[in-house]
Amino acid sequence: RSPTEKWWSGLISDLISLGYKVGHCGFVNEPSLSHHRNYTKYIDLSFFEQVKKSLLSKLSIGTNSGSMWVIGAYQHPSIYLTTNWLEKHNNNFTAFDPININSRTFFSEGSCDNISKESVIQRVIDVTK
Repeated sequence: RSPTEKWWSGLISDLISLGYKVGHCGFVNEPSLSHHRNYTKYIDLSFFEQVKKSLLSKLSIGTNSGSMWVIGAYQHPSIYLTTNWLEKHNNNFTAFDPININSRTFFSEGSCDNISKESVIQRVIDVTK
């Protein structure tokens, strides 16, 4: 239900090349997605500390995870990456999206890797201008 490491690494590399700083929140066993100085992993923080760190950012990008639900409850500008990962998930593809008036969902059937990084980057630019 999430993009692959390769997809994330490519997106992060592209965002950093455009001058963005990227913070990575998640599980302790997640791989580093970049070695650039403008990339920081915050996986050693508790769940709520990661949410607080995310709320300090201009924009959050993630899947339909618990942290994105909490961030969405605060109406924090967000991008949701989603696919029909659940068995028999054949319609209402945004059903698992956090409710957030300041969000945009990018959906691709079968895999989040099929989501256009260029579309996500354009949304980042539009939100953070």
